Amino acid sequence: MFAQELASCSGRLAPVELIYAPVHEAELYQGAKAEREAFLGKNFRWVTFTSANGVLAAEVVLHQPLSQFLASLKVACVGKATARALEGRGVKVDFTPTVSDAAHLASELPETAADHANRAVLCVQGTNARATLTKGLTSAGWEVTPWNVYTMSPYPCQNPLNTREADAELTNVRIDQAVEELPSVRAVVATAPSLLNGLYESWRLAQKEPDTEFPLVIAIGATTARTAEQLGLRVVQSPTPSPSDLAQTTIDSIEKEDNAS
Repeated sequence: MFAQELASCSGRLAPVELIYAPVHEAELYQGAKAEREAFLGKNFRWVTFTSANGVLAAEVVLHQPLSQFLASLKVACVGKATARALEGRGVKVDFTPTVSDAAHLASELPETAADHANRAVLCVQGTNARATLTKGLTSAGWEVTPWNVYTMSPYPCQNPLNTREADAELTNVRIDQAVEELPSVRAVVATAPSLLNGLYESWRLAQKEPDTEFPLVIAIGATTARTAEQLGLRVVQSPTPSPSDLAQTTIDSIEKEDNAS
């Protein structure tokens, strides 16, 4: 989808080559079943999801449709992509925050813990999840149970959670190959802080010339943009995470740099 959108809005530039560098990919977390058994029978008021990977992995671990597991629960998710993954499985999403990040999910949850006897929240997440959501909800008075259902492994992993599909428009590379390509890359489209961190760290360790500059970063959202800024990188944030906006932001940013040079 992103490759098609990029091609459709790049008419004023030379032909665009898209190099796909996953860096990491999701695998089912082997401890997920044991964690599930630890909270069996607990009555949750809210269940939160912070990624589509969490949606898929939870359903695999549960061995039942998520629509059944969540039928009597309130469901919150971090953004539109996660909401689509849930709704595609017949789950009603009760809340998404105004900004697609964990901090806003915690601060904008449309209920106050003090108003309810049942304050239990189940946070479905990956093993690499930051504590922003769980700490924010706990500070607001909720009783939080984290449930790690997937982990991120270096690409390519042995048992990917998502089936890889071949795409003739994409060049798929490992992280070491991506680092080798970076000197000729005009922009890095970063879709998660962990992926940007992984690519940047590999690039930094491989540098032989101290003055080499990392390419412009196109960030999918505010959290990824902040990560780029913390790394001291040039960054432009897409107005939304949609493939069309990511593609348009990428092309516009490259054109702006060309016009400025």
